[in-house]
Amino acid sequence: LTVVQPIAVGRTPVGIAVDTDRDLAVATNSADGSVSLISLAAPSPESPQSLGTVGIVGVPVTVGTMPEGVSVLPRLGLAVVANNGSNNITIVDVTGVNIPHTQAACSGCTNATAVAMNQDSAIAVVTSTNSSQNGNPGLNGTVSFITLPTGGLQASAVVDQNPVAAAVDPGLNLAAVGAASAASAVDVL
Repeated sequence: LTVVQPIAVGRTPVGIAVDTDRDLAVATNSADGSVSLISLAAPSPESPQSLGTVGIVGVPVTVGTMPEGVSVLPRLGLAVVANNGSNNITIVDVTGVNIPHTQAACSGCTNATAVAMNQDSAIAVVTSTNSSQNGNPGLNGTVSFITLPTGGLQASAVVDQNPVAAAVDPGLNLAAVGAASAASAVDVL
């Protein structure tokens, strides 16, 4: 592998996801509370939905504080960002048509860390490292299922403490969540 082109983004980039329809990367800038949109290919017959020449597209988009994980739903042109510091998520329209929308991931969950996307059902899976659900403040993590494009909370589930990663298998309609706790577990939902 070879570095093709370094592209400066905001301070402390943490997460990145790619919109394959637009050849666009979305990078979370944790210290800035923003995401940078990065064009990976100029508009062409092979990349007709590209948002511009290779490099940063516009100014960074403001999200919540300390954004970490991000996932993209290319068919809707949406990115979901987990804002660890402000305990919420931001839904970003990467096409720029709609303004970003910030909301709680669920009632009682804090410190959002990761996002995965079920591309088939348009449901974002968001992990939060602490939860006051089930009367055990801080002893569990939470996984929330957010329906796009509305941002409605479909469901949430208590998982092992400190879930920091998520992945989705849309064919099986399963989510796997990695917990960085003493349990050293992967919870399958």
